[in-house]
Amino acid sequence: LNVGENKTLNLAFESDKIIEEYLNNYVKINYVDHKDLIDNINRMLLIEEERPRNVILMSREDEIFADFDAMSLSVKNLLDNALKYSYDHRVVIFVEGKDLVIQNRGKPFKDDLNKYFSPFYSDGSDNEKRGLGLGMYIIKNMIEAQEFVLDYKYVDGNHYFYIRDCVVSDTSINKEAS
Repeated sequence: LNVGENKTLNLAFESDKIIEEYLNNYVKINYVDHKDLIDNINRMLLIEEERPRNVILMSREDEIFADFDAMSLSVKNLLDNALKYSYDHRVVIFVEGKDLVIQNRGKPFKDDLNKYFSPFYSDGSDNEKRGLGLGMYIIKNMIEAQEFVLDYKYVDGNHYFYIRDCVVSDTSINKEAS
């Protein structure tokens, strides 16, 4: 390995250790109000009430059973990517059954989705929009730490990311059980 590759490998290893420590020690699954989650994500995205919304929320009545901070960060990163790479800079968030869905219009991925889940991965496209290559890696690990599955499909020019089985459809469930 050359010096640059060695530094990247060390950084990837250290990042992985930090994320793993956080996930093992700080993730606390609880009932989360969908509206509170989206409001927190809007603050993270610096979206203000007065500005035109690029993030369209189809429902604010659902409850999600998740770690508030981990889910906020995961959905925020999904929204960041969706806004960054969409044709119209719009994202729709909706509930489908027990799944939270983030949808945007855009080009299909160049590579297999699993490659994007690797730390520091970049497909080399559009350098203006390129980040560190950690977003999808963090999203996937945060979702899985909560024992959810991140699923994906591309249909008719639309990306759909599903966070499976996180929505609680029966809000009468005893919340004290957590």
